[in-house]
Amino acid sequence: MQNQLVEIIVKSIGGENVNTVDARELHEFLESKQDFSTWIKSRIQKYKFVQGVDFIQFHNFVESDSRARIDYALTLDMAKELCMVENNEQGRKARKYFIDCEKQLKQNILPQQSQVSPLIYHASGLEGGLKIASLLGLKGDKALYAANRAMIREHGYNVLEIFTENKLITADPRPQYTATGIGEFLAEKLNKKYGFNDIAVSAQAVYKCLVANGFLEATPKAKNQSYKVLAKGEAHMELDSGEHNGSERRGVLMWETIIPIIEKLGIEPYLNKQLQKTLRKAA
Repeated sequence: MQNQLVEIIVKSIGGENVNTVDARELHEFLESKQDFSTWIKSRIQKYKFVQGVDFIQFHNFVESDSRARIDYALTLDMAKELCMVENNEQGRKARKYFIDCEKQLKQNILPQQSQVSPLIYHASGLEGGLKIASLLGLKGDKALYAANRAMIREHGYNVLEIFTENKLITADPRPQYTATGIGEFLAEKLNKKYGFNDIAVSAQAVYKCLVANGFLEATPKAKNQSYKVLAKGEAHMELDSGEHNGSERRGVLMWETIIPIIEKLGIEPYLNKQLQKTLRKAA
């Protein structure tokens, strides 16, 4: 096969294993002048792409600045359309490349993970994740859920959900997000509400809101824990243990159910003062 312009990776979208490309990698190749977040969100909105059909969204932990970011895996059809609407030489090159890749994939020139049962392929990955979780000191259900979350974030494939759907186990398959991830969802809603495109909601603002409203309790900065989930927050979040650069840390993972609650409470009072001032002027 020709040299890869953009790497093609098999991920699960809509319950099927499909060939995908990383949106950030495609954005970089297309040499768009827009920043990545604005570019991908505007394209999704303008061309009516559907999450779970044309793309999946997942969180990646960025070690360089110790935060999670939202990434996107795109189907080849979506990637080709993005290349076409970019209307430049790089877009034409990438579109032709994806078309050629599809032809070769159909001819079985490329070895594919999809040639193996998806469940077997990803279950083996889950087994590896369990070993890592065990090394990090997690046991039982905590180890299982931590390994499955890693599979969702890395591959977009929820092994536990498949077993749950077949009533083989009882598990909570809902995706979980860090405070940074929840902040990104809230920022998107604030930008729409106030007519901006560059509002950012920090993890610190999310934590402040949850502490002030009785969902979390802030504990003294200790080696193992900085927040405690209170009874009010148990339906929406849980503690997550992990290791970063050799140091044990414990963060809070949240389900999307907390987003409308924070929206109703209002995140604005917990933003930095300069941003609060800007929003007041825009209101």
